[in-house]
This record gives sequence, C-alpha cells and structure tokens, in this order.
Amino acid sequence: MDDMLVYVFIYGLCCTLHGAGALSNTVSEIRLLSGSSSIEGVVEYRYDRKTGLICDQDWSHLEAGVVCRQLGYQQGQSLKPVSLGQLSGVIWNRDFGCNGTEDRLEDCAFTDIILQDGQDPQQVCHSDHIAQVSCGPPHDFDIRLAGSNYTEQGRLEVFLDGEWGSATHGGSFDEASLDAVCRQLGFQAGSTYRHDDGVFERGTGRILIDDLQCDMYTGPLSILTTEISQCNVVLTNSSISTRTHEDEIGVICYPYKSVANHPVRLVDEQGEINTDYGRVEVYHDGEWRSVCLTNYIRFYYKVCLEVDPDWSFFWDRLDLTSYNLSTSSKQSWFELRSCLGLERLYQCDHSAWGQSGQCPVQNIAGVSCRFPLVTPGPTFDPPMSPDGPEPWLWILVSFAFLVILFCIILCCWRCYKGIQSHASSARHSSSTNMVEVTATYPTLSNPVPAASAPAPGYHWTSTTNNDLPPSYDSVVAGSHPRVKTNGTETEDTGGEGGG
Repeated sequence: MDDMLVYVFIYGLCCTLHGAGALSNTVSEIRLLSGSSSIEGVVEYRYDRKTGLICDQDWSHLEAGVVCRQLGYQQGQSLKPVSLGQLSGVIWNRDFGCNGTEDRLEDCAFTDIILQDGQDPQQVCHSDHIAQVSCGPPHDFDIRLAGSNYTEQGRLEVFLDGEWGSATHGGSFDEASLDAVCRQLGFQAGSTYRHDDGVFERGTGRILIDDLQCDMYTGPLSILTTEISQCNVVLTNSSISTRTHEDEIGVICYPYKSVANHPVRLVDEQGEINTDYGRVEVYHDGEWRSVCLTNYIRFYYKVCLEVDPDWSFFWDRLDLTSYNLSTSSKQSWFELRSCLGLERLYQCDHSAWGQSGQCPVQNIAGVSCRFPLVTPGPTFDPPMSPDGPEPWLWILVSFAFLVILFCIILCCWRCYKGIQSHASSARHSSSTNMVEVTATYPTLSNPVPAASAPAPGYHWTSTTNNDLPPSYDSVVAGSHPRVKTNGTETEDTGGEGGG
C-alpha cells in the first residue's frame, strides 16, 4: 500500500513538472513562415503532434535566440518582419521563460495560458503577440527576395561564400523549382515565376547561380523538396558565363492560411462595405485595392465564400460582371489570370502585387453574391430587396406551373384517345358493308352459252379498190369474196360453186 502511494505521488509530481515545462519528453520542430528571406518569419511550432503559432505576449530576444539556435543559427532577435491579420488554425497560448542558454525551445520553462470555457484561442490572442524572429548570420544557400516594394515577391538572391548575389535561369527553372524556392522561404507554394520582363528591380551585385532546377521530391524516400541545396544548381563561372541581370529569376509566392493577411471585401457604389454585391477588393501590406480582370474569369464563388462563409452556392443567384462606379478606386493590386481549383483569391495566378498598371474602369472586378447585377451606365442601382421573393411565393408559382402542365398533358391524352376511337369505328363500318364478289369460270358441266361465245377470228387484208370492209354476217356465213378456208385464201369469181 505504501509503495502504491509513493508511485502515485511520483507520477503526480512528474505530471506537474511536465505541465510547468521543466520536463520535456517530446521533441519539437520549428520552421519560419512568410519571411522575405529564409532566416526570418513567423515561428511555427510543432509539439506533441500539434502544429500551430505561438502566442506569447512576453516573447523576447531570449526566446528568439533559442529558436534560432535550434534552427542552426548563432543569433536571433525578436522582430516583426511579417504583417499578420486575423488568426486561424492552432494557437499555442504559452508563456515561455527562456534564459537564453537552451538549445531547444522545449527545454525552456513555460506556462500554458488557461482559457475560460467557450473562449476561442484565436480571439484571445492578438496578432501582435504572435512570435516572430530574425536569425543570423546566414548560411550558404540561404535565399531572400529583393527588388520589390511589397512582400511575398521579388528577385531571387542567394547567399554563397559570404555574399548575396543574383540567381539566373538557363531554361531549367520551372514550376517545381518555383515551389521549392517558396517553401524554403516559408510559403505554401509559388504563384508565378518570371524572368526577362523587368517586373522587379534589377540586381547590381554578382551573379552567383547560372541555372537552377528542382524536382518536386528528393531523396530515396521521395521527401518534398524544401531547399535549393537539394536541387541541381549550376554555379557561375565568370570566365565562361554569359548570364546577365536581365536573366534574373523573379518569383511570386503565396502564404499558408494560418499567416495569410489577405482578406477580401465588397464595396458598393456608396463606398460602403456590402456582403451582397460590390467591387472586389483585397488587402495586402496595409492597403485595400481592387482586382483587374482582362477577361471574365469565373472566380465569384471563391470571393463569395470568403466574404460570407455561409453563402449557399445552390440557392443564391449570382452574377460576375465588371461595372463602373461613381467613385473610382485606387490602382488595382494585380491582374487576375486564372483561378482554378484554389481556395483563396490570393492563391490564384496573377501578376505581381502593385504591377497591374492603371486598370480600365470597365475591367475592375465586381461580383454579386445574391442577385444579378445589371449595370448599363456609369452607375448602377442596387437590388431592391436583399432577401429576394418570399419562399411561399416560389411554392405558389411552382404549384401553378405544375397544374398548367398537368392540364396540357391531359388534353393531349384525350385528343389522342379520341383519334384512336374514330379510326376504330371507321374500320368496323367498312367491314360490315362489304359484299363478296366471286367470279364464275366455264367448265364441262357448266359451259358458256353459245350467244356468249366469241366470234371466230378473221384476217384483214387490204384491197386495191376501196371496197367496204366485210360485215359480220357475211363473214360468219362465208359469203364474202375473201374468206379463210382451211387456212388458205379463196376468191369468189362471181358464180356459184366456182373453182
């Protein structure tokens, strides 16, 4: 009994120490998200089979130094390189107390923030309290984005032999290479890669990479490629390289949903936010701007779902159209190219942020998530009733339509049966009035009467004179001068019994 009490006491003490963070049996994993370089970003913490962001209002350089040391860097600072918005996903509400000498974050003491019943961790934590770090100095094949005034895009630069330099393409950089670059920077995937178009500011330093090609998976276990050091890298040889800064690689990446700060809203003709219809605007780097369309890409259901998660695709009428507003918007954020199979608008294939130029007002994206939007002129009238017809009216109209359809079918059926009945009566009447007619043919027992016997045939022979043709009686009596006797012609010489 005493041994059992000792065991229970020791087990409870271990659980208490583990809850306080002094005992850690689980190895953590850390990566940095959405940074402009691979050595900075939002701290994503995987511990005890759960992955999420760290919410710590007392996060300091001590904790940042431990995180960077765990990632293999010598130094770390607690900075805010990423602009965050509404939080989503798993949130670790945990107050770490590191002394700066720990090698891993789970080695630090910590206290979990106790939430009250019904409290949402995403609502309790402010985005300013999400842990972010900047590490250094960089390692070989660390990368960064440069040449752009906006985040999530830029000219690709690589750190090699103590300096940052440009990376160019030799025709091998493709979609798989783009995704590998964006994953190393802490993004979910790549949206677009560019070269030779001067979208981003040209570099002025050395060109360190001639060409870069990555496969989607690497190694014997087919692990997803997450660093360019796992790719085929062709280093620049200054004596034979023909690459110039015009061959530099530019990339556009999109972030994970947990750190994405690209909400979407609809703005009506009064400049007010409207959940039913309006001009599509997306948020990026502290600004709301519109979206430019060169053709009518059917992306409305994505926008409607982002604006209203309860939006019903099957029942709500919607219409995508570009429309003019009485008050013009600012310069559009980007030109939307395609948007297939993706969940969010910022994940679609689009031009660089801030590079759409002055979008014509007729190409500004507008969407109606409730009713068709008709815009014949520079302004438009909003829908008269945001709720639509009453449900009972739809039921009444449907019932009336079914009744009319039933009557039409019934009339057609009656006409068809009437035609069939008339045709049947006509056939019966003709059969009852029919008279059978039989033919009688002559036989030995029933000879044909003599009067009806046919006259013997005769042969007509023309004469040199204009004698009248013989009469029937003269032919029968054999009194005509030209008659057939035993198959020969005889001619009457004018006397009786003449030879």
